[in-house]
Amino acid sequence: MGIETLVDRILYICNTANDKESLLKWIQEELKNETGVEEIILKDVNEKNMSNSDSYVLNTKKILIDNKMSDYSLVPEFIEAYKKGYKSGAIVPIVSDEEKILIYLYSSKEEIFNEALRDALTIISIIVSKDLSNKELYIKLNRLAKYFDIAFNNNNIKAILDENGKAIIKNDMAKNLDISNLLEKSNVIINNKIYNIEKKSIDEKYTYIEMSDISDKIIKEGIESLINKIGFYLVIINDGKISYIDKNLINNINIDKDEVIGKNFDLFFRINGNNELILPLDNNIYSYEKVSLNQGLEIYILYKDLKKDLDALNNTLIEIIKNSNDIIIKTNKDGFIKEVNESFIKEISNDIPISSNIISILNPQEDVNKLFNSNNEVNLKIFSKVKNSDINVTCRKITLGDDILIICKNNYYKDAVELLNKEIIKKEREVERFKNESDLKTQFIYNISHDLKTPLTNIKGFSTLLLNEEFGNLNEEQKSYIKIIIDESERLMQLITQILDVAKLSSGKIKLDLQKVNFQDIKNNPSIKALEEMATKKGLFFVFNIDYDVPEIIADPNRLIQIFVNLISNAIKFTDKGGITIHISKKNKNVKVEVIDTGIGISKEDKAKLFKRFYQVNKTRNEKTGTGLGLSIVKGLVNLHGGRIGVNSEPGKGSNFYFIIPINGPKSKKKVKE
Repeated sequence: MGIETLVDRILYICNTANDKESLLKWIQEELKNETGVEEIILKDVNEKNMSNSDSYVLNTKKILIDNKMSDYSLVPEFIEAYKKGYKSGAIVPIVSDEEKILIYLYSSKEEIFNEALRDALTIISIIVSKDLSNKELYIKLNRLAKYFDIAFNNNNIKAILDENGKAIIKNDMAKNLDISNLLEKSNVIINNKIYNIEKKSIDEKYTYIEMSDISDKIIKEGIESLINKIGFYLVIINDGKISYIDKNLINNINIDKDEVIGKNFDLFFRINGNNELILPLDNNIYSYEKVSLNQGLEIYILYKDLKKDLDALNNTLIEIIKNSNDIIIKTNKDGFIKEVNESFIKEISNDIPISSNIISILNPQEDVNKLFNSNNEVNLKIFSKVKNSDINVTCRKITLGDDILIICKNNYYKDAVELLNKEIIKKEREVERFKNESDLKTQFIYNISHDLKTPLTNIKGFSTLLLNEEFGNLNEEQKSYIKIIIDESERLMQLITQILDVAKLSSGKIKLDLQKVNFQDIKNNPSIKALEEMATKKGLFFVFNIDYDVPEIIADPNRLIQIFVNLISNAIKFTDKGGITIHISKKNKNVKVEVIDTGIGISKEDKAKLFKRFYQVNKTRNEKTGTGLGLSIVKGLVNLHGGRIGVNSEPGKGSNFYFIIPINGPKSKKKVKE
């Protein structure tokens, strides 16, 4: 089959396949059958699994070809393929709005990817990318239409109103109702039902409204409020057994509802001959009325013992008056003093002015008259023999039968409380301002870090193109400069990633992808193997021990690798002789991970600040300095896992960084992926 025919076949597949999976499967089979390659691999690319070569191909959208693969190929995947016996390789990008897919093609023959095949693969890349975007758009539109159809037709009244309040779209519940002119209303009565109206602006012209029937709720709340106000309880008996009992009565007798429902009435209530019902559980006596219905159904209406409650209320009132911090004076209806409380004696005088007129101690008289003739608060003065000065008070009158209570608050305390409240409000505003400033700073860091990533990726991509001599030959000095650009871009990308992690941790945006994790997989991870190689090249030993009884744990594997890489990298950096030991052990319901080095150690002063942001240890060493964020991020990630981190170290005696995390994951973990 010719190249043009191959492109025609791919176009046919794009028009025939209904979804992404079948599209990619058929294209994979077609390429394998018609190009002479022996192996085709599809790779879904994301930030977690993206290599430098992936980044280059996706950003340039240019096919990468190596017709003579060897141990010195620039792409690590091509080196691995060469070790399996392949001689030619190509990477074809498929990039849609939501997907980033790479197609790896390998052949055991050299020079298989000639100019004609390269052009065909380029055309196929463009065609499939566009078709995949179209399929994604079609799925989105279908989902949106389905969602709108379901959401718009449920039990609530829904409509879209124009700026004049006229309904232009109604759901089935609203078809026979007049729902015009509701833009300014929050509640409305239609057909004797009460509806709550929720509004959401679509744009300047249209408003979406949703009306929910709250009639039953309001009636229920009204009945409960009425029952509480008039003070009676309901008990319903069915064939001698309790089928309903008032929740307020349940609360009063302090018993679980399930212990009463379905039990015999006689177990909890005792009736005497005076239309009274005794409840032994609280020793209270209730008056009652009974209504008998058909089929053994009886309704008891229990009234509170009002006399007993009144006596209790009077006793409580006497205690309140006696011990109140307010100055309370009891007079008859003509204003002659009958009694004063302890606060009067303490604040005003121990010479109790019984039978004196209230005017003799309160002034001015005009305001005293105002106090007695209204129920409003009035500001007055009382001369205090205790303090030998006037006290500013705010008084109000309460009429109790033939007696009058004058309750006076000392404005000194009132003013002090108001001042304190003002200070509290001021502090709360300062706290809110600091929080807003902190949130703004975190969001700024988050946004600027994201904005820096895109140009950096392009710098890396185009620098790699230059280094690969895609635009012309370079001398060795030029290559060395470009390598420096790539290395520094990579270092800057790592710094930006760290700053992003700090911003995410601060704003709570990091969400753990909890899975079952085996520490043997951590040990064999490429990042850990790369660190082992780094330690070996530095002349250090590298030991990774996992105790036999260490189980799988629930954790985020990528974040766990991030923790390991940071701690091990630091250990290698600050160790010149000896080596690094990683020891993992089981501790009850937790796993303990230790990273032990024989390096320079850490002073007591540094240990106290070690996990703080931007703090750097041993700044005098010649190594490139970082941001001082690594250990702070590690601590945040360990905390997210529900664990804790610490360090044991002395100068000159090495360091032991350890962290402990629960085997079953953080307490508030989401559903775990298998």
